Amino acid sequence: MKVLVYGVGVIGCYLTHFLCRAGTMGIGFLHAAVPEQRKLCMDASIEGCDLLLKLGYSIAPEGDDTYYRPGPKRRGKRTRHLQQEHWGDHPVYRPVCWLWEICPAGEFAVESEENNMIWSRTILDGIVMCVIFNVTVALLWLLTPNSFSGMLPAEIRKAAPKRTKREILVLACVLYPLYIGLIAYAIFSAYLAGATGFWNLFWMGYIEMFFVNLGDFLGLDWLFRAKVKDRTMLPGTEHCKAWNTKEWMLILAIPEHCLGWPLIICPLVGFICAGIGTLIR
Repeated sequence: MKVLVYGVGVIGCYLTHFLCRAGTMGIGFLHAAVPEQRKLCMDASIEGCDLLLKLGYSIAPEGDDTYYRPGPKRRGKRTRHLQQEHWGDHPVYRPVCWLWEICPAGEFAVESEENNMIWSRTILDGIVMCVIFNVTVALLWLLTPNSFSGMLPAEIRKAAPKRTKREILVLACVLYPLYIGLIAYAIFSAYLAGATGFWNLFWMGYIEMFFVNLGDFLGLDWLFRAKVKDRTMLPGTEHCKAWNTKEWMLILAIPEHCLGWPLIICPLVGFICAGIGTLIR
C-alpha cells in the first residue's frame, strides 16, 4: 500500500511538469496558462507532495516543507511567485525537481530545462571536429603516404615498402595529439555550453565523433582517395586490386566505419566526454 501511495504521489508531481508544458503549448511559462490550467497543475503537484510528506519523504530537504502549501499566510508570497516570469520560480517547482531525482524512474521522466542535450552545439561541434580531423589526415596522407601503409588493406600492406621509424613517429605525433585535442575540445565546448547529465554528455560526444566518422568514410575513403590515388599509391602496390574504389570500400571502409567506429570508437569517446564532463561540473 505504501508503494502504491508513493507511486501516486510521484505521478502527481510528474503530471505537474507535463501539464505546465502541454497547457502552455510547450513553452513552459506558467503565467501564459489560463487560470483553470494553472489550478490543475498546482493541485496535482500539491496532492502528490502531500502524499509523499505523509509517508515521511521530505519535500524540501533544505527548508520549510509547508512552503508549497497555499494558505492565508502564504497567499501573498505565493501570488508573487505566480507573477514571476518563469514558472520555475514558483515554490512548488523545486520540490518537484527534487522528487524527480529521488524517484526510481526519475531519470526517465521529462527532462528539466536545465538538463537538456544541446543539439545545435552538438551538430556545429561535430562539423568543426570533422573538418579539423579529416583535413589534417588528408594533408598528412599526401605528405607521407607510406606512414599509413599499416592502416591499408592487407593486399596493399604486404606489397608496400616497410615503414621507417621516422614515418611511424610522424604518424603517431600527429594522430595521437589530434585525437586528444578533439576529445578535449568536445568536453570544453559542452562545459561552456552548460550541458549537464551523464547521458546527455555521452550522446553529445558520440554524435560529434560520429560526424568525424562520416567525414572519414565519405571524404577520405571515398572522394579524396579516388581523386588523389596516383599521389598516395605506394611503390610496388600498383597491381593491387584493393586500390579500386569498390574493393577499398568493401574490404576496409565499410567494416571500419559502419562497425568499428559506431560500436567501439564513438562509444569510447562518448564515455570519456561524459565521465570527465560530469567530474568537472
